[in-house]
Amino acid sequence: MFRFIRLYLIIILFLYSLFLPIYLDAAGNIKLFDNKIPDIFVSAPANDTYYFILVEKNSQTLYLYSYDGSSYKQILNTSCSTGKVKGAKIAQGDQKTPEGIYFFDNKYNAKQLAAIYGNGAFSMDFPNSLDRFLQIDGSAIWLHGANKKIKSTDSNGCIVVDNSILDKLKKYITLKKTPIIVVDKINYIKKKSYKKEAEEILSLISKTNNAIESGTYQDYLSCYSSKFLPDITWWIEWINYRKNLKKDAILNSVKEDNILILKYKDFYIAVFDQYIKLKNSGEQIYTGKEKKFIKFNDKKPLIISEEPLIISKNLTETKKSPALIAAYSKLIQKTNQQAETKAIKERINLWLAAWSSKDINSYAKCYSEKFRSGSMKLDKWLKNKKEINKQYKFIKVTAENIKINIENNQCIVTFIQKYSSDAYKAKGIKTLTLIRENNEWKIYQEGWKKL
Repeated sequence: MFRFIRLYLIIILFLYSLFLPIYLDAAGNIKLFDNKIPDIFVSAPANDTYYFILVEKNSQTLYLYSYDGSSYKQILNTSCSTGKVKGAKIAQGDQKTPEGIYFFDNKYNAKQLAAIYGNGAFSMDFPNSLDRFLQIDGSAIWLHGANKKIKSTDSNGCIVVDNSILDKLKKYITLKKTPIIVVDKINYIKKKSYKKEAEEILSLISKTNNAIESGTYQDYLSCYSSKFLPDITWWIEWINYRKNLKKDAILNSVKEDNILILKYKDFYIAVFDQYIKLKNSGEQIYTGKEKKFIKFNDKKPLIISEEPLIISKNLTETKKSPALIAAYSKLIQKTNQQAETKAIKERINLWLAAWSSKDINSYAKCYSEKFRSGSMKLDKWLKNKKEINKQYKFIKVTAENIKINIENNQCIVTFIQKYSSDAYKAKGIKTLTLIRENNEWKIYQEGWKKL
């Protein structure tokens, strides 16, 4: 009888596996079959170990995978919490978690954050260039811990895990290297099913660089979708410079064994190290890590969006290849502006979270030591705020239509502020002046006009 039941279960599991690529190990844990992986993995560098965080919103599950140069392995799967509202994020404040491929760009410890973030947080580079191309907006999407037991779909858009899980993940996360991929539901495929697509994407990247090295303006643009116009303000200067070079004096090249390719829906992302190689001297100038979003159109891959992931300091230090360096320098300025805007939005979100949770210590960290409000200095301002907080059972403060104007080391931020508590509500235009202090943006002055 026992043998019959065991045989029956084996048959059931076999038939089930024809539709879902899973099986139960000896301990009863769900595991992937060796020949099936999530369809996000296209190819990864063979000379490095990569870690990937994958979030499935449908099941509220976070997975950690590794790639050791030959195979993908699942290290961890655990529950998580995403946005309160279903669907992919579209706009600021919609309480949805964005879907796509992102990289962690900053790390915060518990001392820098309000208590609601638990043991710390990692910020994600949302919105990225693909999001902007698709007109998706938002800010301050993080992977972070919690100061209470997590519940499914309970965040304002962030990905939340228990503190113990965040502590485990910390050792696997490398800023601007470790991707976090967020999908509604994971699709599993056979290994190496993307071999053809990967080869074509590698060919596209080589074609782009060959156009820079010796091609025409038309050759370069043929690598891009007609719906996306890359920054080409540097092209004429570069061509004039290229004409004066000796034959084969310079080559713009890609180190192809460091290319990572991932997939989200119909979009591919290629991340790779970029070099300017000087053939006459043999020198390679590392310009940074590039990130290109690619989509196939009539079976032909085309770049639909791009941005640097890492910009090397070499670009500001070297005097060689001035025209091409000038092009990257413009990217530096643009990227730095985007980074500053993102940092300011994160500061505003930390400030709102601390205020809403009545965490006066975290709230204080958002202010400059030079802060003044009328005759009040910072210490008196915080004491007054603490007394006000005691009057209410709860406080909720939100910001809408945030506008940021940065000039040198000062920034003016305006937005519609909504304040609500158990006894008082107000809506008005808030104006914050922020200054750079110890390499961070801090609030220096506040203004308020009731609507």
